Formats: sequence, C-alpha cells, structure tokens
Amino acid sequence: MRRLSIVVLVFSITLKVLGYSGGPPDGYAANPPVFRNCSSCHSTYPVNSGDGSLTLTGLPANGFVPGQNYVLTLTLADPGQQRWGFELTAQYQSGTSYPQGGTFTVTQPTYTQLSTAPTPDYLKHTSTGTFLGTPGPTSWQFQWTAPDLTVSSVTFYAAGNAANGNGNTSGDYIYTYSATVNQYIAPLPPVVSDIPNQQIAYGGGFTIIDLDDYVTDPDTPDNQIIWTYTGNTNIVISIIDRIATPAPAPGWWGNETITFIATDPTSLFDSDSAVFTVDSAPPPVVYVAVEGDNVVLTWDAVANIEEYHIYYSDDPYFSPQSPPQVVVTAPNLSWSDTGAVNLGQRFYLVLAASN
Repeated sequence: MRRLSIVVLVFSITLKVLGYSGGPPDGYAANPPVFRNCSSCHSTYPVNSGDGSLTLTGLPANGFVPGQNYVLTLTLADPGQQRWGFELTAQYQSGTSYPQGGTFTVTQPTYTQLSTAPTPDYLKHTSTGTFLGTPGPTSWQFQWTAPDLTVSSVTFYAAGNAANGNGNTSGDYIYTYSATVNQYIAPLPPVVSDIPNQQIAYGGGFTIIDLDDYVTDPDTPDNQIIWTYTGNTNIVISIIDRIATPAPAPGWWGNETITFIATDPTSLFDSDSAVFTVDSAPPPVVYVAVEGDNVVLTWDAVANIEEYHIYYSDDPYFSPQSPPQVVVTAPNLSWSDTGAVNLGQRFYLVLAASN
C-alpha cells in the first residue's frame, strides 16, 4: 500500500504542473485585492528580477471611450528563456471592491483562453500559447471592450512567466505589470466675452487689454491659450504675454471692430469683438487776410495730419462736396485764393485730413 500511495502522489503533482502549462488558475494576475502572481509556485527568483519585461500595448493614450473596442497586445520577453505564460485581467475600484473593468474577447483561440467565472474574467495562455522552445519575445493579442460611462478609470493587471521549459517550476522568471487608463473626457473650448469697447480723443492712446481677464477654459490654463486677432486696418495690435496693446495709425480717426480669438491646444476656439474709436481731429484754426485782390487763408497745424482740404462757395450754408476744390499738403499751412476779393463774397471751409 505504501508503494501505491507514492505512485498516486507523483501522478497528482505531474498533473498539476502540466495543467498550469495549459493556463494558470484564476486570481494570479497580480491584481487586487490579493495581488497574487505566478511566483506562488515559480519562486526561484524574486518577481521582476530578471533581464526581461512584460508590457501591454494598444491602450488608448487619450483615455477610453465607453463601449469602444480596442485591440491590445501583451508581450513577454526574457533572454534565454524557452516557454511563456501569462494571466491578465482589468478592474476598477468601487469602494472596497474591485469589479471587472470592461470585457475581453478572445481573438487568438489557439493561443489564448478566457475564464469567465467567478468575476473578474481572466485572460490567459493555452498550452499551445506557451510557445515551448521559442526564444521570445512572445506576444498575445486580444480585444478589450471599454466599460460604460459610470466607470472613470480601469487598471490592467498582468503576470507573466518567462520559463526555461524544463517541465517544472524551477528556474523561471516572473514579471508583473499594471497600467491605468482613464475614461476619455472631451476637451471644452475656451469662452471669450466682455472685451470692452474703447473710445479716445484724437491723438490719445488706447488702454492695454489683459486678455486673461476675458477668457475662461476649464481644462486649459491661461498661459496655454494662443491669442490672435482680425478686422484691423488702421489700428495696430501687439500681443505679448497675452497683453494686447492697440495703437491707432498716425493721423487716423474713425472706428474699427477688432475680433480677438482665443485658441486652446486642441484647436478649439472662441472669440469676442470690441469697437475701437478715435474721435475726429480738431478743426484747424483759420485766419483770413486780404492781400491786394487775393484772399489769403492761413491756419494752425494739426498733429499727424497729412493734408488740408479746402472747400469754398458763395452760399454760407453750403455742404462740402468730394473731392475738395483745393488740397494743401502738410506741412504747408496757407493758401491764396487769387482774385477772390473781386467776387463779392465767398465762404471757406478748411478740414484737416489724413490719407
């Protein structure tokens, strides 16, 4: 009876070793709440002490979209090893529990299999999927379907066994891996509002505008907002460190509507417009003199004026028509109306003008 008992014991151990080559037991993906991994049996070396690595690629860099399918690849490498195995799961934390995060679909049934009860599900290798005798690195591919909107983040946990292929648990290197991916949150655009209109006297200067005061963006700091503008012709706009400095062209008056545009790093943008007004230039002070038969007009200079337009008529209530009868180019400040004394009466209008 002793001999028979020994034979049965050896046979039982052999089944256990061979059974793991066809897929490890559930709950050994280095996942919570227990965090067990393959080193429970393959304990020759400390976890992650070899020259290899375990990596998962294909995770969405910007976050997962609920319900979206993703093709992921788990890769295990270790120079000199000859057989390969893994177990992987995905979970999220809810209070003190760790429900399953999304679902797995086997896309390589020859090399991978799925344990679906009890939860969480575990994806793992098949016997063929251990690739006995190959030097690696070895990869397994599968599909993951992201969970619904109620899950804000999911963590993937995996354990890999880079085995030497000797048929027992000695001489194998165990690696673990984890990575968290958050749910994708669509970026929000900036909102620009209430940039004030400005009105100044001719020859004055506009107030600078701190553009940070007029933009809000919940997911972008002010210093990452790029400002541009449009609509200006006679007003020069300078934007340095998000401070806008408007300046009217010399000699110009009138108004222009300028639109300021704020763009975030994702190319979302918003805009707001403001009206900038320069009051008209003051009229020149005109002096009239008679020299012989001529009427001589002289006037005081107006700053930044390029021309003086002269209109005349025998009607004291006339409206000046374009073009003016006479154009005097600055800096000249006089004009002689030859023979005008003999006309009876004449009324003059002198306007400062800018090209």
